[in-house]
Amino acid sequence: MSANQSTRMTFILSSMILVAVSSAMWPRAARADCEVLLPCPIDFEGACPNAPGGVCGATFIGGGGCEFAGLGLCYSSGLFSYKVDDANPLTIALSNDLIELEMFFANVGAASGEMHFFNSCGEEVGETLFTNGNCLLIMPPLQSQVFEGGVRTIEVTATGGVVYIDDFTVTLEQVPSPFDFDGDCAVGAFDLAQLLGSWGPCPDPCEKGNPCDTCPADANGDCNVGAFDLAQLLGNWGPQ
Repeated sequence: MSANQSTRMTFILSSMILVAVSSAMWPRAARADCEVLLPCPIDFEGACPNAPGGVCGATFIGGGGCEFAGLGLCYSSGLFSYKVDDANPLTIALSNDLIELEMFFANVGAASGEMHFFNSCGEEVGETLFTNGNCLLIMPPLQSQVFEGGVRTIEVTATGGVVYIDDFTVTLEQVPSPFDFDGDCAVGAFDLAQLLGSWGPCPDPCEKGNPCDTCPADANGDCNVGAFDLAQLLGNWGPQ
């Protein structure tokens, strides 16, 4: 190794040690006010969330679509609801982790419906919700649930007929940057130290393209923390 290479290597190692020491001196911050959690209501009156991109970060895939049901007891704030029946189950894909959900979820006649929640790894989390009102007899009450399991997908099924969803209000987590590991609303020395400490192949289990977050510093999902991920972190450097 030449003298120049040796000097360069010494500088890189010293910089890494300095970053690690500096970040260790800084306390890990709680998630700050830059993460704004705002409820976003979908009343199905305007743009139907079954279009690409969805509404409020929620994309409805399948189901019977937005329709004027003609059942006044199934409505809250408008005249349209989202229909699900035996032949048309519904998948709701969310752009970020679900924090809280509130909605009307009601059946027509003898039909019944179920709503299941899954995290990014496909594991079911939270409590199953069931239809709790009959559109022919009574205005269904609001149902709500708060989640801590990182819900990214909702599955809705109907048995014995038709169920409707209305006033679907989601609160999604808003994370400024995937490289803000300590949640202090900035990408800085601590986050760089975290990435460098994860350098190299990700721990098992890790599958390329797998949405499970087993290796947070792996930005491009190749199961390796390397130069690309470092460049992405540096490109997000500073306040978020």
